Amino acid sequence: MTRSQTELIHEALEHLAALRRHLERGDLADETVIDAVGMRIAAMIETLSHADEPFRARVFGAQWRAM
Repeated sequence: MTRSQTELIHEALEHLAALRRHLERGDLADETVIDAVGMRIAAMIETLSHADEPFRARVFGAQWRAM
């Protein structure tokens, strides 16, 4: 099943909210926190990779390829 752009954005925002909750538990000096934050960043990128190219270009511009 293909998710809509709106669904993909909501999913990415859910990952961002979880990332923020991880940071509330501790800082990046804590290995567990940094692992959790890294996993959420990877999950957000993966989710947004399913968005169409015009959306990614509009939101991220040329920086998308660097991600």
